Amino acid sequence: MKVVKTIAFFDYNQCNGCQLCSKVCPTDAIRFENRTPVLEKEHCVGCSSCVEHCPQYAVMMQPLEAPRKLYLDPAPYDQEKIREICSNAHFYPKMEICICTRTQAEEVAAAILAGAKNPIDIARMTGIRTGCKCCCAETPLRMLAAAGIDPGAAPGYQWYGLTNTLWTLSAEVIEQNDSKYHFSDDIVFCENTARNGLERR
Repeated sequence: MKVVKTIAFFDYNQCNGCQLCSKVCPTDAIRFENRTPVLEKEHCVGCSSCVEHCPQYAVMMQPLEAPRKLYLDPAPYDQEKIREICSNAHFYPKMEICICTRTQAEEVAAAILAGAKNPIDIARMTGIRTGCKCCCAETPLRMLAAAGIDPGAAPGYQWYGLTNTLWTLSAEVIEQNDSKYHFSDDIVFCENTARNGLERR
């Protein structure tokens, strides 16, 4: 669950209109009008990515009067479909796939069932990807792929392509490197772990 405690605000005298803040915002909450930033406050999750990347030091964070929580309860959604999406992504539903926000795979699957089409939609619904912002676009992208959804191109630098996993390595790569890296053993172990996780829940 993401607890939003702060919100971005801008020093318009310092801003040079470079738009970098909008390109790195994981929830796409910043747009520009005539080279002036405009914040969509309902989508700002206080992640500070804009502050960290602004070359002009024109963005700051201020505390919210009333902190808000970002969480999508998966309970009302089709549980079988949730399990199917998670399984296709090689996650089990209760698995935390964003350590910073402790977002579980089932919550992301529920967001997809609720209409999320890309990582920005999922971040707005669940708060995922709004903590460290390092490699956390990978898990929503895997979940979207598992649901058969192509998110298209990011409007800025919010996400990138999928990296290889054990399940996307070619048979040739596995065969050539299995004796050294034990890919086959790892696949069996991971699939058994996921299966056991599903059975316990």
